[in-house]
Amino acid sequence: MTREEFMSEIAFIFNLPETDLQLEAELGNIKAWDSIGMLSVITLMKEIGAKVKVEQLREANTIGDLVKLAEDCLD
Repeated sequence: MTREEFMSEIAFIFNLPETDLQLEAELGNIKAWDSIGMLSVITLMKEIGAKVKVEQLREANTIGDLVKLAEDCLD
C-alpha cells in the first residue's frame, strides 16, 4: 500500500474528505477518533502488516503519528 492509499483509508475511517486530511491534524479534534475509529485503524494496520500495539495508538497525537507507525509497511 502506498502512503497516498493509506491516507485515503484514514480519511475514509474518519469520514473526512481526503483534501481536509493534514499530517498535523490532531486526533483529539477528530470526532471519529473513538473506540470504533481506533479499532478500524488497528484493522488497517494489521492489513498492511504493521506491528502496532494499542499503547502506541493511544500515544499517537496526530495523523502524522499514525503514518509514522505504518511507514515501514508503506511503499
